[in-house]
Amino acid sequence: MKKLSFFLVIFFLLLINMCNCPTLALKLSLLLFLAVTIAIIIMEIVYTITNFQSKTNVFILCLNILACLIILVFLTVGIFGVLMERIKTIRMLMFSLVAFCLIRMVIWIVCGNLEDILTETITHLWFQLNTALSVTCTVLTVLLCMRLHVLSQQIQLGE
Repeated sequence: MKKLSFFLVIFFLLLINMCNCPTLALKLSLLLFLAVTIAIIIMEIVYTITNFQSKTNVFILCLNILACLIILVFLTVGIFGVLMERIKTIRMLMFSLVAFCLIRMVIWIVCGNLEDILTETITHLWFQLNTALSVTCTVLTVLLCMRLHVLSQQIQLGE
């Protein structure tokens, strides 16, 4: 877990420098992370369903799976929005990712503080990896949305 946190800190430092990179690099990196996040979400759903234990809190488990299924729809629509540079679709992706990340953080805090069985069955490695990738996609989506907004303002002003 320490290696994963170290990697995430280094990655977020690189993301801060990404504000100066071209729009194409932001688009490609976001598309790459969206595809990887979709794959990890599918793996998390499969892992969660196959490792279901009867002692698990079914409500939190269903909430987690439902959130994953809903965000899968938004991520696939978001890929279209990023490819076509539709600002409204990218904003919708951004707000859905923010809500998804908040739900994931709440589930992680609740399950981490309640019981060890919840930590093992709900907040496993795929859950943590999915949460980290979702936060990364959120940051990249915000950066791309800001960049496209600035570019659209420049076009409107005729610069």
